[in-house]
Amino acid sequence: MMDIEFQTKVERLEDKFQKIKMLGEGTYGHVTKCQDKQTKEVVAVKKIKLEIFQGDGFPSSSMREISTLKKMKHENIVILKDVQFQFDENSLLMVFECLECDLKQYLENEFPIQPIKIKQIMKQILQGVDYCHQMQIMHRDLKPQNILVSTKANNTMSVKISDFGLAKTFTTPLDKYTKEIATLWYRAPEVMLGDEHYSITIDIWAVGCIFIELITKRPPFHAQSQIDQLFQIFQIFGTPNEQTYPGISKLPDYNEKFPKFQAQGIQKLLPSNFNDPEALDLLSNLLVLDPSRRIFSKEALKHPYFNGV
Repeated sequence: MMDIEFQTKVERLEDKFQKIKMLGEGTYGHVTKCQDKQTKEVVAVKKIKLEIFQGDGFPSSSMREISTLKKMKHENIVILKDVQFQFDENSLLMVFECLECDLKQYLENEFPIQPIKIKQIMKQILQGVDYCHQMQIMHRDLKPQNILVSTKANNTMSVKISDFGLAKTFTTPLDKYTKEIATLWYRAPEVMLGDEHYSITIDIWAVGCIFIELITKRPPFHAQSQIDQLFQIFQIFGTPNEQTYPGISKLPDYNEKFPKFQAQGIQKLLPSNFNDPEALDLLSNLLVLDPSRRIFSKEALKHPYFNGV
């Protein structure tokens, strides 16, 4: 059992915070933009209903998120300010710094995004991912909804990675990990093929998908089932084999009877008038079927695409 220290305890959310507006709602609770009545600081409060987890004790995703964020400190990682228990409703409150919106909302409101802002966003995402990997943490659920953004006074972007509920510490040699990770549209192909020894490059695949979404406003692969998701990927990169992806035939969910798609190329995912060879080259190194050939975040940050940013 990991040590979770509750900084303060409050009886009701309203005792400490003035609600401003609801930011989001899900199965296990909701996130509200609030103002701390004492400090006047604006924060985001995630309220998790613990009664949903009766019999399971404290929710494992919350334990994982709290323990991960307690040891992380980086300008591109969201700050967890406090953890509190709400007695009257048997709820957990996680208090975060508050940014303007998530990247999904930003795309909805600001598309098309200026190329310089795409560079700023991508650089900061990769900086956050690189820090996670230096800390031996795989995020495992990178997607626009888990990237928070704000626009600074000088019109530059502030970008922070959030939602570490699926984050996992990795070891060398690699442990076996669960396949039930990552939202389908951003899930790396090796995970869908049953590779239980996947590595930090699953995050790199997700970053590549986000990159394309920043350019096009839509995820590059957006199937409704895992097998269809794989086939959409194969249509762009070609159906892999032992020559293009050594070891693939040994993966549990690989099938030699997969349709034999011919590669159409990553350019097929981009607008016909897209003309940024450096962006295309970076994408071609982020989105690689064989995870051993995918670029690492540290190398990606040195790519000429980011010159001058």
